[in-house]
This record gives sequence, structure tokens and C-alpha cells, in this order.
Amino acid sequence: MSSRGSRDARTRFAQLSAGAVLVVIALEYGLTSASAAASALDAPTLASARAWEFERHTAVPQSEGDGARVRRCVGGSFRDYLNPLLLFDHFQVRPPAAFPPHPHRGQCLVTYMLTGGFEHRDSRGNVGTVLTGGVQFMNAARGIVHSETPAVAGMSNDGIQLWINLAAERKRDAPVYGKYVSKQFPELALGDGIHVRLVLGTLYAEGELHTSPLESVLAEAGFKHVSFFDVSLDRGRAFDFRVPVESHALAYVLRGSVTTLKPQEGTLSGEVDSFGARAEAHDCLFFDSSPEWKSQHPTVPCSMEPENDHNAGEVPSCRTITFANPEAEAARILLFTAAPLDEPMLRYGPFVYTHKLELGQWIREYQLG
Repeated sequence: MSSRGSRDARTRFAQLSAGAVLVVIALEYGLTSASAAASALDAPTLASARAWEFERHTAVPQSEGDGARVRRCVGGSFRDYLNPLLLFDHFQVRPPAAFPPHPHRGQCLVTYMLTGGFEHRDSRGNVGTVLTGGVQFMNAARGIVHSETPAVAGMSNDGIQLWINLAAERKRDAPVYGKYVSKQFPELALGDGIHVRLVLGTLYAEGELHTSPLESVLAEAGFKHVSFFDVSLDRGRAFDFRVPVESHALAYVLRGSVTTLKPQEGTLSGEVDSFGARAEAHDCLFFDSSPEWKSQHPTVPCSMEPENDHNAGEVPSCRTITFANPEAEAARILLFTAAPLDEPMLRYGPFVYTHKLELGQWIREYQLG
């Protein structure tokens, strides 16, 4: 950003060695001890996705930034990485709390506002504010410094932030910023009591293909098969989430309760009589693309769009995860999946890199501006 905060952030680190900068970043992000941070240049850690079919974790509030609170599904001690998802935070920020200037490199950030608003400023001069239902997109690529502050006084400004890993060949691209208002996102009623907001990705419904306004910028950043849906379900209703067979998936319960069903037990608009394992508000559900999961679930085309000349031979195979609401209260869940990257991922705080020697080089480049 062009504000003084960006210059101050860089000035703080200008006289430090690369190792010392790592210590500062580590302590600010609560990543590890200072002694472990100082050794990061010599022994970075390769994050690996553990193989499981399904696992549940409750995201509890924790402090982040300057007085903010977050519930973290991915990027913490329980689940470090869900390839290519580096971080999934449900944040709650009431002024004067904020996220002061800090750097990012090697990943894309997607911020989806649930209530209130957020103001973004960055070292490339971009300034933008999004309100409820809007999205900010920032491809940090080869490096950027930004700040995020709540835009609505007197209330908690709540939202979801995703960090998505970039392929190695895209980490040297120029940074990109964009903002999108609520009315740009498709909102679909899939039968009585099933509502889907299409934040990222595409969905064929109501006889046509619906597309997120971010589809082109995601493609330009090299991402494939990305879906991020905001789904509301009335009692007894179910939604089929289609996940490419090689991809992992995450579900986060914002409100109410949901259960997961075998594919044949639920449909997009049908009543559901039998329920499976339950998840409550703030539970994170992880679905791994393990060989066992692939063998136990039948495949379907990822798109329900009828085959025609423009998509013939291009529709990948998917597994279906069905979510249903067994309670009287409406349930609201967020669903994410994306094609994984077949390459190493190493990170330290907001720096995400592919090879061991890159981190020291990136710190030096950051010090030089």
C-alpha cells in the first residue's frame, strides 16, 4: 500500500539479518519459539497432508493481529495445510482492533465478508473497501505489504479469509488486487429450502451454468477446480457437494447443525429421512482424497451441465459429499475445494515458498524494497 504503514513495516526490518527477520515474523504470528525461528533458514519444514477420509475439528477463538479474534480451521496446529489451502480463518474484528501492515508472498488471499466491512491498503497503492457479501482478492505473488481494518464502527466485522498456495511458476508474477460487491455473486435457490451463494467456482443449476465473478482472476493465477460455496439449508434439506477425485475438501459450519450422508441418501431438493455424523456451529470437517475414499464412493461428472460441443471431454470425475440439516433452525455451511499442487510447500508466516534457499533470498529482497 502507499500509506506510511507500509514504509514503517519495511523500515523495521531494514537493519535486520534474514534470520532476525524470521524471528520477528515468527513471534508476531505466534508460529514457534524464537530459537526455532532462527533456525528456519537451515531447516524449513515441508508441510504434508495427512491421509484421512474424514475428520472433525472445532475451531476455537484465538487472538490474531492487533486485538482481532479468529477461529482457524486450516493453518494451525490441528491442520497445517489442506493442499492447496494454506489458511482458513473465520475472523471477528471490532474497532479499534485491526490487522496492521504486514507482508505476504507466494499465495493468494480471498476475503469474504459475512457482516460489516473491511478496508484494504497495500504497498502498490491499492485502496478498497468491501461490505457484507463482498469479496477482496489479493494475489501476493512476488510480494506485497498490506493492512486490513474494520470499516463499520460499533459492531463486529466478521468474515472468512482464505490463503491459497500458488504454483512455483506463478510465485514470481506481479501482485494483483481486486474487490467485488455482493450483487456480483450468483445466489441460487435449488428447490425449496436450499440456497447457494457462489463465491468461487461454477455451478450448473436451473438450466444454466453459473459462474463466480472471480473465475477469470483465479484462472490467471493458475488455479483449477476451485469451489467456495455459501450454502443455507432448511430442516430436512440436503446439498450435494461435488469434489474432484484428486482434491481435498473442507466444510465449515457457520450456524446450526449438519450431518454428512452417503451419496444415495440425499439429493439437491429431496427430503432426507436418515442422518449420519453430526457437526455443529464452528466445526471444521476435512475430507481427504485418500485411496480408500476414492474406492468407497462412486464417481459422477463434476458438472451437471449437459454435455455439448464446448465441454465434451473436459468434465472431470467427482465424488459427492452430501450435507443435510436435521434441525428446525436453518443451517449455514461454507464448502471449499481446489485442485492440489504436486510440488513441495514450505512456509514461514506469510511467506510461502517451494525450495529451501528461496526464503533467505525473499527476506533480502523484502529488506531492499
